[in-house]
Amino acid sequence: VGVALVDKFPTLFEYRLVLAGNQVNLAGIFLDDRRHVEAMTKLDAAAENLNQVRDAAPTQAMLKQMAAVEQRKRAQCLQEMAWQLATDPNDAERDGKQAVAWATEACELSGWTQAVCLDTLAAAYAETGDFDKALKWAEEAIDALPANADERMLQTLTTRRELFESGVPFRRPQRDNGPLLDDEND
Repeated sequence: VGVALVDKFPTLFEYRLVLAGNQVNLAGIFLDDRRHVEAMTKLDAAAENLNQVRDAAPTQAMLKQMAAVEQRKRAQCLQEMAWQLATDPNDAERDGKQAVAWATEACELSGWTQAVCLDTLAAAYAETGDFDKALKWAEEAIDALPANADERMLQTLTTRRELFESGVPFRRPQRDNGPLLDDEND
């Protein structure tokens, strides 16, 4: 087995690059399964491996591409965790301050251009009671929607903005019946 690995990955650089790619892919699987802590752990490990090979990269384009994928997945993970903390229907599960921190980091990683990250930041500020900032970021989220965005997405963001205008934070609906309830409401 050791010889086969040496033949397949003749340099530590190549090994770390493949390992980082696998860690990013695994983080994506964890994200899909809503296992955010495990996803962040894999993304941290991928970032460490990418940092180790940054200067030795034979092709900076390949390294930049992998780093960009890691960064997008990290932003998605932070956004999803912030959304959970900002909008959970259970009072004990919400933490507006942490939600603002994670949502801000997600916005930074995504270049302040992703409507979903900006919307999450708006919801997080609403959870903290800062409705001026919630409105600001809700407007930014609406403005960040692509021209071909689904009309339902625009309506969803507009409805949330109206909640914030009324001084009301957004709460996800309580889901007691699992995925069947989701299907029935669509």
